Amino acid sequence: MLNTRVFLLLAASTLAACQSSAPLREDIAAHVQMVSAERLMTSVETLCENGPRHPMPDADAPGSIASQKAVTWVADTLVAQGWPETSITRERFEHTRRNGERVWVANLVLEATGNQTPNETLELVAHWDSVAGAPGADDNATGVAALIEIARLMAVAGPAPRTVRFVFVAEEETGLNGSIHHLTQLKVGENLHGALVFDMIGYASSDDDSQTSPAPWLPLMPSTGDFVILLGNWTGSGLCDLYDACAATYVPELNITGFHFIGGILPDADRSDHWFYWENGFGAAFLSDTANFRNPHYHKSTDQPASLDPTFFREVTQAALATVFEWAYHGGHGWTTAVETFAITNPNLK
Repeated sequence: MLNTRVFLLLAASTLAACQSSAPLREDIAAHVQMVSAERLMTSVETLCENGPRHPMPDADAPGSIASQKAVTWVADTLVAQGWPETSITRERFEHTRRNGERVWVANLVLEATGNQTPNETLELVAHWDSVAGAPGADDNATGVAALIEIARLMAVAGPAPRTVRFVFVAEEETGLNGSIHHLTQLKVGENLHGALVFDMIGYASSDDDSQTSPAPWLPLMPSTGDFVILLGNWTGSGLCDLYDACAATYVPELNITGFHFIGGILPDADRSDHWFYWENGFGAAFLSDTANFRNPHYHKSTDQPASLDPTFFREVTQAALATVFEWAYHGGHGWTTAVETFAITNPNLK
């Protein structure tokens, strides 16, 4: 278990050995400050304005229409940021839900191809759908908005040496089907360095006892819900370490509680799109405000933009941006030495 306070010392010692990289750190810090709480919240509000993003077998059903509008809006926003239309693809698929409904849905993928080592890839993942009856502001318009903001600032910064893939997945709420479908589409031979998965990153509370725990035996779980939780598996611990170090360096005000090796140990830790990465041995780090263990609006009609904490939301996104920039543009200043690489050998995976 690692947290920001512990990593302050580790990051300080690392930076002391990297004095020549100070201009690069200044460049990252400048982009971190460009992360806009207003833009983040505007994205959330736009995604929620058409109602629950819950596709139905009937393409004309309100949930289906809201879903179609959401995916189209995300794609249009990315193009407006300067990303070429050829870099954006839709992974369409049909599947049967547990209740027997058959629906057509689509993941949306932006490929920010690296200009030096394009076969080295980091994926950023957030599901765009919501449960029926919930507008899904925190769950998970916040994750989608964070990816959009990071994409905007990568467009500002220009091409990176390594590839960053933005994956807006469908059907998380009905069985993680979008992320499962996406992973089965990866090309054999691709070097996936891992995934950073965002699911509910905008709700915080400074009230005493506002945080509960999924397991009483979890050590050092705070009782105040003012932190982002960072979960990893054994092969994703290096990516967790990188996020921790970047937060400590660029966003020291962000509170983090991290369990970097919890994959496969606690069932409640598997409840989002990182699960299929873990299941197949890929490294993945998961960011969340802990969902129903903190947010009283979880899967309810009250999951509205007004319930969010824009400052906390921005800080989580800033640390993620710093992590992406360290990895994609600057090699992590030595922090990514423990980030493992996975060659895709089986296109069907598990």
